[in-house]
Amino acid sequence: MTDELKTLGEWLGDDHDLFLLTEFIARNLKRSENADRLIGLAGKRQKELRTAALDSGARIYSEAPKQFCRRIGKRWKNWRGK
Repeated sequence: MTDELKTLGEWLGDDHDLFLLTEFIARNLKRSENADRLIGLAGKRQKELRTAALDSGARIYSEAPKQFCRRIGKRWKNWRGK
């Protein structure tokens, strides 16, 4: 689960970075074919990242909080030998 959470965080971070990049380009660079293409590519990648993040988040957070806490509590007790 920790690996999935780490990956989810990376996807969300990458999406945010692309958002900031496209905002910077739109505000600071003159419109050009290259700028428009870069913004388009960033938007396409953002859609991919968001889809993956939503799918992963749905799996990670599908369990009700109470059930999750019970499951983790049992694992903790087993690990501690109680």
